[in-house]
Amino acid sequence: MKEDACLTLEDGSFFKETAIGLHGTTFSEVVFNTSMTDYQKIITDTSYKNQIITFTYPNIGNTGINNHDNESRSIKIQGIIIKNLSLIYSNYKNTTSFEQYLKDNNIVGIANIDTRKLTHTLRIKGN
Repeated sequence: MKEDACLTLEDGSFFKETAIGLHGTTFSEVVFNTSMTDYQKIITDTSYKNQIITFTYPNIGNTGINNHDNESRSIKIQGIIIKNLSLIYSNYKNTTSFEQYLKDNNIVGIANIDTRKLTHTLRIKGN
């Protein structure tokens, strides 16, 4: 059974959906990424260090995680916000699921968020 997770923005916007990764609390700037590919490279990119990232692309985790697609040696983000977590992952190089990778690296996340609506809110109002 999945646990609930909450996201609250500085403007008071509140979202209650499904926890993924580590179940805990994190605080940081929320930023968005509109890329359709390379979620593993993005979350290990030092330019996102200590930020919470949301992806506008709806399906994240569909290729799993492998040992070759990191931008750096570890995850740099503080948290993650996604629409759909793929429970089935397929890639000849994968070694683990995306959710397990988040757990192994102590990253808090939330799924089932309308990330395009969230991105629109971020563009208009900021964090």
